Amino acid sequence: MARPKLSTNTHGPAIRGVDPWATSAGKMRQLLSEEERARLAVLASIVRFNKGDEIYRKGQRADAVFNIITGVVKAYKTAPDGSEHIAAFLFPNDMFGLAEEGKYTNSAKAITPLAVYRFPVSALRSRLARDADLEFLLLISH
Repeated sequence: MARPKLSTNTHGPAIRGVDPWATSAGKMRQLLSEEERARLAVLASIVRFNKGDEIYRKGQRADAVFNIITGVVKAYKTAPDGSEHIAAFLFPNDMFGLAEEGKYTNSAKAITPLAVYRFPVSALRSRLARDADLEFLLLISH
């Protein structure tokens, strides 16, 4: 699978957010340096989903975390009557797929064609155990 040509995400995974320690007047910026993006890129594979594809379901074993390259995802919970309650819409540079007790806390579905970086949880956990600065940046982006 060829790597997509993307103007906003050509150097590896990206996380945009508001730096809580900088005076930014609430403006979003890239939180990861080129070096940090490169360290994350070696852990990830690029996965594509079609519009409407389920990425994961609430309660499934959380084996991966995702970073959106292109497209939009909806995170949602299904009510007992089958209706969907949307928790969030996720856009390029957003991370999603964090879990509680090893299971996804909501479901996620592609609402447009989607390309994501997929990080195996075990590889990401190992990297973050050795890289406190990177771990901090990933945590504040949520």
